[in-house]
Amino acid sequence: MKIRNVEVLYALFFLLLFAHIAQCGQGFIGGNELYYKGVPESRHRIEKDLPVIDFLKFRRVYSDETDFRLKKVDFIPLWGGGAFDDDHCTRYEMAYLTGRLFRLMSKTFGYRFQLHPAGPRKYDITAFDWGSEDVRVAIRSGLFKYHGTKKWWIKPVSNGLFARFLQRVVKELERFTPVIRFPLPFPPENLGAKVPGRLDPRYLVVQDIYRTGLISLIPDSKGKWDMREWVSKKRVIEAFDRLISLIYGYKEPTR
Repeated sequence: MKIRNVEVLYALFFLLLFAHIAQCGQGFIGGNELYYKGVPESRHRIEKDLPVIDFLKFRRVYSDETDFRLKKVDFIPLWGGGAFDDDHCTRYEMAYLTGRLFRLMSKTFGYRFQLHPAGPRKYDITAFDWGSEDVRVAIRSGLFKYHGTKKWWIKPVSNGLFARFLQRVVKELERFTPVIRFPLPFPPENLGAKVPGRLDPRYLVVQDIYRTGLISLIPDSKGKWDMREWVSKKRVIEAFDRLISLIYGYKEPTR
């Protein structure tokens, strides 16, 4: 009798196993397939096949065509900042670009992102006569972190600060669209980039953003990329141009 019971248990086990295989990776049995992929279930996350893209085209450098693409999607209608070939980008300029990006994300994904209260800290932007509404949107979106005083806004953005900012944007974007990580060697060879050590938490931040293709770690005017140095405005505009392409599924933007 005991042997018979063992045979029945084995039969049930294999029956369940084959039923699981027949479900092609779905839950055990009929559950959520995300469980088996190790991806936390989210009602906002969209699972799609990764698109096939032209890597070199996606990582194109700043040119006159960049300006054309930005204007095509009405990305910088109220730009009052400095020239795009400046050797640095101020925090206010980056906040304005962030607000414009947040609006584009909301429009493209058809999702009403939650805007958080501005918080207890004051942010004085009265010294600027352009882009204030988009700067407020950037702050309330949570994508742009601020500290308040007038002088703080005109200071340049560092490479390290920009990498952390891009990490927040990518994390938000991944709720709605796939973000590709390219198999790029890191640190990149022959560029002389000064990246953090492997035990430094910032190492993984720079590595991840570099492999998304949003930053290139190409040498700056001082001869090498350094987290502590200012990021040039061209590099910032390049990254936002690539973000726009990513939002459109790695395709050319359309109105």
